[in-house]
Amino acid sequence: MADSDPVEIELKFLVDPAVLSRLRAHPLLAGPRWEERLRSVYFDTSRGDLRTAGFSLRVRKVGAVFVQTIKQCGPPAGLARGEWERAVSSARPDLPALAATPVAGLFDGGVAALHPVFTTTVRRTSWLWRGGADIVELSLDQGEVRAKDRRARICELELELKSGTPGALFDLAREVSAAVPVRLSFDSKAERGFRLARAEAPGAVGANSPEVSAEMSVAETFRRIARACLAQTLANAEVLRQARRPEALHQMRVGLRRLRAALAAFGPILAGPGLDLVKADTKWLAGELDGARDEDVFIKSTFETAAERAEGDAGFAALGARLIEVQSRAYDRAMDAIDSRRACDLLLEASGWIEAGEWTRNADPVASAMREQTIESYAGAALDQLFKSVRRRARGLGSLDAEDRHKLRIKAKKLRYGAEFLAPVFGRRGRKRARSFLACLETMQDALGELNDIAGARRKALEDAGADPQLAYAAGRAVGRREHGERALIKAAAAASKSLRDAEPFWRV
Repeated sequence: MADSDPVEIELKFLVDPAVLSRLRAHPLLAGPRWEERLRSVYFDTSRGDLRTAGFSLRVRKVGAVFVQTIKQCGPPAGLARGEWERAVSSARPDLPALAATPVAGLFDGGVAALHPVFTTTVRRTSWLWRGGADIVELSLDQGEVRAKDRRARICELELELKSGTPGALFDLAREVSAAVPVRLSFDSKAERGFRLARAEAPGAVGANSPEVSAEMSVAETFRRIARACLAQTLANAEVLRQARRPEALHQMRVGLRRLRAALAAFGPILAGPGLDLVKADTKWLAGELDGARDEDVFIKSTFETAAERAEGDAGFAALGARLIEVQSRAYDRAMDAIDSRRACDLLLEASGWIEAGEWTRNADPVASAMREQTIESYAGAALDQLFKSVRRRARGLGSLDAEDRHKLRIKAKKLRYGAEFLAPVFGRRGRKRARSFLACLETMQDALGELNDIAGARRKALEDAGADPQLAYAAGRAVGRREHGERALIKAAAAASKSLRDAEPFWRV
């Protein structure tokens, strides 16, 4: 998206219909309002070319007028999304009106290649808030998205910046969130509609690689990376609210870990109380998810494999029943944390801090110069620091105990995520060399992960079996089978660490 492209700057929140009356009673929504009924038809090719390219195309009827809009969708580049809007003569897409947009020429066959995919119908109630030079439109959308015979409810609040600074959006969002439980979301109506049209079940959302380039500033690069991590965290939290899916829990933890890795990689430009708060709260939330993830791993990697070989064994059957109980309680704790006021505040405050936190206004000349320098000049030193930490801890890996291996694994993850974030900065040659470097790093990390799982299995066996001798015996047998490959894993990790220490860093091109 070029600087000259038209953009929409907004925050969106999902609203539980049960709290609508409380939301409507909020003082911010007490002023003059206006209502519209909006019906929008979204189009794409049969191959989904627009969605694949990260755009949506809709034609919306507003009163007697048709408005065609091209909009960025999918993982956000931030609060701002590119938006190209134009009045058209009918409910069908207008090809000439697409000429000045990023999708011009994206599909062959012209308008004939486009067909309706889904429809949204909403009742929109809007209010205008003014505070000095800041003007924000607050819109409450209630309705549905429909694709063939499938429907999904829409109930969301949007805060769109009409003029002023993004900080105004977060100030208003805090006022609303303090009184009514609303949830920050980066999921667009378009993306929800595409999933509904394809009958895609709610599934885990993996990491997204944000677009970064060598000429970007350090500050903008950090924002893009941190937004992507936050988006992954938020998306998987919503999946978990619909179904307790182990992979979604895992990916939510990955989103939090990636965010913490970004904080480590960009620490020199972020220093301050805001950084400390985000670090502390993301660590807390990740910790609340750990118990459920530990149970998932123990059941899948240790118990199920052993139970298959002991079919009909009463001890394993009893242990399996106990594990389901413990897993359920662990997920209860995880969901309590995800739905808590603290977590909702954390995710909103983290987003506000990423976009407009104190670090963005630090007037210290050194800090300011560091923020504005190009990422190309910063990235090498940041990766050097992470690599140095891993190489130091990896010495003598074969003789490290479980706790020290775990610490090394954490450092290796930070290096891996940092390398993945910044590899595009070093061009095509750098990306090619990065693949080799990352493969070596992942080999070591995988072996360390397996070793960590074995150490965790020993602990979980004791915790979950408790004082019951039958359960303890079955758990011991399950862990014993898992431990057979421990020596080989230590050797593999040590060999991989040596290869990594000898590897030529791809950022020194």
